[in-house]
Amino acid sequence: MKLRDYCSYLKQNGVEHPREHLASLLKVKKGTVDSYITGRRQIPIKKCQEVAKVTDSVVRCEELRPDFDWEFFKNLKKNSEIVEQAS
Repeated sequence: MKLRDYCSYLKQNGVEHPREHLASLLKVKKGTVDSYITGRRQIPIKKCQEVAKVTDSVVRCEELRPDFDWEFFKNLKKNSEIVEQAS
């Protein structure tokens, strides 16, 4: 789901100011959320992960930043966790 659609979903489900709500969850200003939605600002990789977390993965990282190789990142993270457990 796109971030804009998620905000519409929140509004339909009783969140009066969904962009402000999302901004507070992400610890950014509402204007930053607006710029993510309009595409004026590219969402940083770290924020993609935070968006996915606060939306329970309804908004996925792959949708927010299709230019980033998320599969490689997930494998890299998984491999580093395996190494940490083996240590």
